[in-house]
Amino acid sequence: MSSSIHSATQKEHGHSNGREVEWQLACTDLGSVRRWLADHVTIDGLVLEPRSTLQIFDTYLDTDDWRIHRAGFALRIRSESGRSEATLKSLHYARAELADRRELSETLENSESESIRQSIGPVGTRVHAVSGARALLPLFEVRTSRQRFAIRREDEAQQLGEIALDETVISHPHGEPQTSLQLVEVEALTEAHEPLQSLVKTLRSDCALEAASDTKYSQGLKSIGLAPGPAPEFASTAVDASMSIAEVALANLRRHLSDWHLHEPGARLGDDPDELHDLRVAARILVNPTEGHGDLELVALSEYALIHELVGDSGRPLGVDRRRENGFAFGKGFFREKRTRHVEFAHRPTAFFAQGPQVSDHLIHLL
Repeated sequence: MSSSIHSATQKEHGHSNGREVEWQLACTDLGSVRRWLADHVTIDGLVLEPRSTLQIFDTYLDTDDWRIHRAGFALRIRSESGRSEATLKSLHYARAELADRRELSETLENSESESIRQSIGPVGTRVHAVSGARALLPLFEVRTSRQRFAIRREDEAQQLGEIALDETVISHPHGEPQTSLQLVEVEALTEAHEPLQSLVKTLRSDCALEAASDTKYSQGLKSIGLAPGPAPEFASTAVDASMSIAEVALANLRRHLSDWHLHEPGARLGDDPDELHDLRVAARILVNPTEGHGDLELVALSEYALIHELVGDSGRPLGVDRRRENGFAFGKGFFREKRTRHVEFAHRPTAFFAQGPQVSDHLIHLL
């Protein structure tokens, strides 16, 4: 939810990097929920206090080839109370019964997408690494009127969580509204989730609420008629004794390129060393196929010849060849460095992503 740019979530220098934990409940009548809240100022030792209503404007963005989505995140710019904030939210939940997901955010100078590219915060550096030279395009817009209620224990001032009653309209970018929805969201602001779980159970029972099947992001994609493009389909990677050396080489190239395409978004994001390692393996073999083949040296040499015939020097942005192999040799040392200097990490090992044509851009159409 991250209901406000002034949220209780801890931030440093306008940045936050943590997890969002909330229950999302579908609702057909927010009026009944408002009446329930008015009748339950206190419940089970908890106090529910009204807060100001917010008017929130969100724009969701991605590249034309869905690089943010393929990396497992949704990107949003939020404008509220004269301030702007960029947020990356994981598309995958750690727990099925509630939305428990990674969330990174940072304050922006304005709501223009270009301001993300100029940022060196946790969102800007990751978006730049993932998108490379691709422009960020608006997917859809979301306007929300959010009525809020703070949750705290009767004998404590600390806020445990927040209830948000959302009336939301989803539209084409600068276009007409496409759909509307009502949601009740209960966000945890501390590690004490048990009191909130009990509250959510009672709220669901008394107000006939159900767990929401879609997030605003997924509902927005559906209402606008957008869907991330499918992974490229390659010809067969199977190998048998009837095939020529060239056919075997092409089959191997398809397999390695498929691996590249699978692991590229995660490697671009810069948070998962396994994704980076797997991409490095695929890239090393694509650009230097004589490595790791053992007795299949002839096949490897055929792969090598095919690659250079097809893509020539476009493999150089990978930074992998026998003369400059250390250009791709960023492993544990870089990840140790990343813990304290993420910006440098994000730009050094992924710098080749922002350069020139990709090997995969050429080979996908040829294999």
